[in-house]
Amino acid sequence: MMFVNYKLKILLLLITSLIVNITFGQDKFIPLNDNFNKIIVSPHIETVFIKGDVPSITIKNINVPIEKFQYEINSKTLQVYLKGAKTVTKNKKVKYKNYKIKKPIYKNTVVKIVIIYADVEIFSLRGEEKINFKNSLSQSKCNLRIYGKSEVTVDKIKVDDLKITIYGESYLNIKKGIIDKQKITAYGSSKIIASNIKSKEIKLTAYGEGSYQLNVSDRIKVSSYGESIITYRGKADLKKGIIIGNTQIITAD
Repeated sequence: MMFVNYKLKILLLLITSLIVNITFGQDKFIPLNDNFNKIIVSPHIETVFIKGDVPSITIKNINVPIEKFQYEINSKTLQVYLKGAKTVTKNKKVKYKNYKIKKPIYKNTVVKIVIIYADVEIFSLRGEEKINFKNSLSQSKCNLRIYGKSEVTVDKIKVDDLKITIYGESYLNIKKGIIDKQKITAYGSSKIIASNIKSKEIKLTAYGEGSYQLNVSDRIKVSSYGESIITYRGKADLKKGIIIGNTQIITAD
């Protein structure tokens, strides 16, 4: 009898494993038929952005029931999120010894997706996940808003007017390309690496202890409140705005 029960348990385990592989072993493709010009990525979602002609979402991997992944398009804004973590992650009460303590319902990266977009001007990226713009980010205007501890990589860029707002301990690496005009507003211990980007004009306002590596040919204006380190390449004219604290402005050339 014990042997039969053991065989039954093994069989159930194999069936469960097969169901999981069928459910999560294949990509789930979601076409996006409504137009949008803004994308919000909520916490726990690792995202690859690819510019293309036909917008869509592809779920590459997810470690919770797939119904937990949700998306919506309202007022031309696409938001992808997990149930219970649309803006911030909710907590649940769990028993620990003789106490009840609160723990977040999700931890770390829960889902990995690919978003194909056509014409998007604003990207709002929240959480602590890796975000990658895989092909060229090429357009007239672009607004990057980065929150938390996000790690954002842009492989290639060609933008006339780029606005960056970065918070917390977020990291932005723009590897190569051309940006005519940049406006950067940074808070906390954020870090930006864009020293291989060809840029004509940069306006940087930094609050906190961030680190910024830039490249600019014509003009750069820096205002800083804190202990930021700004390093820039190029022959640009430097104009200092309000400088409060032990800010370092270093010319790399």
